[in-house]
Amino acid sequence: MSSHLFSQNILGVSAGAVSGFNTGDVYLWEYKVEEKPSIGYYVLFEYRYQFKFPVYIRTGVGFQQFYSKVVIKDSKITGYSNNFLLPIAVGYNINDKWNIDAGVSLQDYRDRDDFALMKSNNLRTNITFNVSYEFMPNFEANFGYSQIVSKKINSFMVVHRSYHFMLGVTYNITIKRKNKKNKENDESNI
Repeated sequence: MSSHLFSQNILGVSAGAVSGFNTGDVYLWEYKVEEKPSIGYYVLFEYRYQFKFPVYIRTGVGFQQFYSKVVIKDSKITGYSNNFLLPIAVGYNINDKWNIDAGVSLQDYRDRDDFALMKSNNLRTNITFNVSYEFMPNFEANFGYSQIVSKKINSFMVVHRSYHFMLGVTYNITIKRKNKKNKENDESNI
């Protein structure tokens, strides 16, 4: 049986592939942008607080990098975008193997050299949905979807797509709940 239902705190490291796309036309100036889905990877350090009932809160900090290719009026443009992520979600343990959660994620919108506190639109807000399956002790396979809910700005949508699908793996370290009657539960289960 999964340790998630009986533990209070879980630290995890996730990594995987991510693909981004836009569903509508994107214009830069008056030119239509022809684009392919962006591809990339993500790394996320997570903290999950498991309540005594089958509900948890998950947060963390992460990084993702996308490779994008677009064509604007016969000009081919390729490049990478690097973003930091700050997710927070509420989840439910369906059973000892399956979990689902939903929440929001803040993501930086500008390149490092263009980031300034006084500029507007430095951050974007995404709504997120995730499903995870524990395929062996301490390891989960993850599938996620995110969609922008903050204002869409076409000049940013060229490299920061509106929708993302993620597929990855998480390694969890379970920290057992302290029990005053039994001091043995004070150790970490690694």
